[in-house]
Amino acid sequence: MYLFAKEDLQGKKVGIIFLTTLTQYGLEGYKYQATNYIIKPMKYVRLKAEMDQWLKKHRKDDSPAMMVSNDTGRYKVFLKSLRYVETFNRNLLLHTEQENIICYKSMKEMEHELQDKGFVRCHTSYIVNLYYVKNVKVKNLEIELITGETIPISQPKRKAFMEQLAEYMGDQL
Repeated sequence: MYLFAKEDLQGKKVGIIFLTTLTQYGLEGYKYQATNYIIKPMKYVRLKAEMDQWLKKHRKDDSPAMMVSNDTGRYKVFLKSLRYVETFNRNLLLHTEQENIICYKSMKEMEHELQDKGFVRCHTSYIVNLYYVKNVKVKNLEIELITGETIPISQPKRKAFMEQLAEYMGDQL
């Protein structure tokens, strides 16, 4: 009897497929919540189809996201849709592709949460998603996003921003 299992110590779902010539033990698989019980001989195509089906059913969306709360409720903000964050009336305003969302975190907390995820603080009042940067107007100290929006770069943060942008762009090539 063969056993396929994705070993995981972090409590993630595990799939078990029994491969055997012993049909009398088929019901035994239910005791272990087996995904399937395949009788040999079998073709690789069948095993692959079973495994693909299990993965499709159990694979969750791995898009990085964060939860944000405000007076109107809780929001799941996918980082790939978050263009930039700005300070707004002592709060933060998250500019996403779909909508703008008020957040009660501090800019420092948000900067820490978005650290190493393709976001850079370019100004005291702004954090920008490098994915959306179209170009940088060094003379004007502005960032132009692919959406046409412009975001200021402060003089003290310019050098660090340009270094992180260059590193990000280099990783994309």
